[in-house]
Amino acid sequence: MYYYGKIYILDSYSMYWEVLQVIMDNERTLLMFGSLLHDIGKLVQRAQDDPWSKKHGDFGLKFIADNFGFLEKFLGNSFGFLPYFSMYHHDPLKINELDMDEETRKRLVFLLKIVQKADHISAGERTEKELESGATGSSVEQPMTSIFSSVLPIHHWREKCQMHYYPPMQFSKMDRHPVKSIEECYEKGSTDLRASYKVLMNGLKSDCIKNPYIKSDYLAYLMVENILQEYAKFVPSATYKHTADIPLFDHMKTTAAIATCIYDYLISKNMDYTDDRIFSKNDKMFTLIRGELSNIQKHIYHASDAQQSVEGSAKRLRARSMQVVFLMDSAANELLERLCLPSSNILLLAGGSFEIIAPCTESSKKILSEWERDTQTNLWKSYGIGLNLRIAKIDADNNMMTPGQSDKEPGYKNTRKMLWNMLLEQKNRQYGQLISDGMISLERQGSNLRISESCPICRKPAEGRLCRECETDIEFGKQVMYADRIVRSKIRGLRKILFHHYSFQGNGADDEVVYAINRKPDYREEHGIYALANYAARDQNGVLEFNALARGEGVERLGVLRMDVDNLGIVFTKGIEAKSYSVSRLNTLSTLLNSFFTSLLNRICEGKKAYVVYGGGDDLVIVGNWAEVLSLAKEINSEFRKYVCGNESLTISSGIEFIWPKEPIITGITKAGDVLEQSKNFPSDDEIRKKNAITAFSDTVSQERFSLLLDFGEKLKDYRLKNEISSGTLYSFIKLYQQSFGYGYVNKAKKMKTKRHVPLVHYMLARTVKDKKIRYELIDALFVRNSFDDILIPASYAHLALRKGD
Repeated sequence: MYYYGKIYILDSYSMYWEVLQVIMDNERTLLMFGSLLHDIGKLVQRAQDDPWSKKHGDFGLKFIADNFGFLEKFLGNSFGFLPYFSMYHHDPLKINELDMDEETRKRLVFLLKIVQKADHISAGERTEKELESGATGSSVEQPMTSIFSSVLPIHHWREKCQMHYYPPMQFSKMDRHPVKSIEECYEKGSTDLRASYKVLMNGLKSDCIKNPYIKSDYLAYLMVENILQEYAKFVPSATYKHTADIPLFDHMKTTAAIATCIYDYLISKNMDYTDDRIFSKNDKMFTLIRGELSNIQKHIYHASDAQQSVEGSAKRLRARSMQVVFLMDSAANELLERLCLPSSNILLLAGGSFEIIAPCTESSKKILSEWERDTQTNLWKSYGIGLNLRIAKIDADNNMMTPGQSDKEPGYKNTRKMLWNMLLEQKNRQYGQLISDGMISLERQGSNLRISESCPICRKPAEGRLCRECETDIEFGKQVMYADRIVRSKIRGLRKILFHHYSFQGNGADDEVVYAINRKPDYREEHGIYALANYAARDQNGVLEFNALARGEGVERLGVLRMDVDNLGIVFTKGIEAKSYSVSRLNTLSTLLNSFFTSLLNRICEGKKAYVVYGGGDDLVIVGNWAEVLSLAKEINSEFRKYVCGNESLTISSGIEFIWPKEPIITGITKAGDVLEQSKNFPSDDEIRKKNAITAFSDTVSQERFSLLLDFGEKLKDYRLKNEISSGTLYSFIKLYQQSFGYGYVNKAKKMKTKRHVPLVHYMLARTVKDKKIRYELIDALFVRNSFDDILIPASYAHLALRKGD
């Protein structure tokens, strides 16, 4: 359980106490809620008919007092101080104007100065003068700039992206791409955004006054955080003197995380809270922690005898991919529980990685060390060498948490570089310390068992066909396909993963955390939203198995699509200059990227005969009908281009492989990974710019060209259906290509130099295509538009679409 705001923090793992110096009731809880809500007045102000009548702090004070009364249950007598965090966080000394006892006043000033400090660190690129001015400027006219259009060119030949803007909207809907002009963000007939902001403000009020039943302060905090995300994710934090690409929600969230760390650090040092010098010191108050799970693909797609059968393979793959998601969820939330930190301190939880900011105290370091040992031990016991969690951590001061003036100076950019380098150093050290300490053994249970005595999936001892754990996995995979909520508990659930139990229906446990999957939560019984890439094609009987997916137009085949974002490491280092490299900005870039590969991916796949095996972070794996997969590859790339505002620094590469329905799915996934690597090494016309490519039918082309080739494939199919060309013509295209260029990937320059196929193709067309109009259309497509250079893709597509059976 969480003990926010108590006079102690009990660490049940190391069995020691850390005494917190508090005067007001529930002081720590007050700080966390106050810092989370400190800028809520900005949204309220922009929704007013006369937004300039008062400062945003004044609007926020009244809004908090009127709408967050349900927090009084957790704040007690301190609830009356909560609105002051909106009013006075820019100038804490103004609290002296209020009538209260001296000790309470001093303590409030102390808390407000912590929030002020955290506000500066979170904002990063804004100066103190800007932060304190409360200026409104064009706040009702300026929408949020897309963070993706702010990413700088990562190569010298690429142009800077045109600015794009988000219209104000709810996070769970996210139903519009960024637009090129500010005016497109306005409601029809409006000259500013006030009408849109009013809708968001009223929605926020509505969710707050439902009087939800909340069992703990942690769940109350999580719920408030998610309500703010719903209505403030596409509201700019600030709109003056710099790019307005940081959401108000992300700024408030990171401010709360930083403020909690500062508070815990100062309390642990037992400093004189009335001495302003404690805020000017550059002590290392923060610990940044990053966890990266490796061998994910091997774990999800690893095949034993039982897994290679088609029946049930979809459920097993789903269960294993969900294990990865929930494993990282459990590891991150376990650390928060042990450190008694709020959910805001998870800066990133996406794909196979997480980032957490924690206080740099002696007790935190002990807890962190014990958590790391317990995590690695549990991971080993459950998965052996199948999964490895690399953990890197770095202690940071104020300068290391704020933007530097250049890449060579101390700043958040260099701090993250150091963290990444530490992760790389961890690559070959997994479990080394645990083995030397005798905590784990390299001898795996069940390694000497006869096949008949072991589970055919995991090879652990089992009396029956499957062990109990693998049977649970199959049931878990089945339920997750139909689930619309996730429940995490320490006490009970369908499947225990690392430290927590996970299920899809509540069991009444006191510590249950209930998330709505990919939809706005009902806050009367749910606490937040969980973004999952969980789309699966269905019919009247339920989710389709892979053999059913293979049936459709043309030949019965499965297509396996793997995609991932190109050069993401370079984007995070070169795409944002040092002086703009703030905690909030990085949080925004990471979370919005993850949203594409989870929630938005589901929407793109809707109605397709496909199955999302894995999606999150910056990559995905989809299995489906071969033709649907080709179409999806084209559509996903098209949507991604719109999502990232056409920024040339943010591209995606793809690999597609085709398999028979009864073939082991691991075969297709492995081969798709291999051809994805071909795409990653793809050169464009100038032989320098690489990636942004797709490989299918043994050919690699740019994403843009693939779309045109797929359209040409449809044209060839139509010609054949109308008997304007023969099946032999399609086959001849493929054979002539292979005779001219050979098999496998062919360099573009080599294709351009090789011309011996030209007369052969002309001769073949003259012999097989009698209609001159059709023949000239084909010649134009093949040679004027150079489609013959990549004829494998359209010809193979048309060939498979016209075949029947397997």
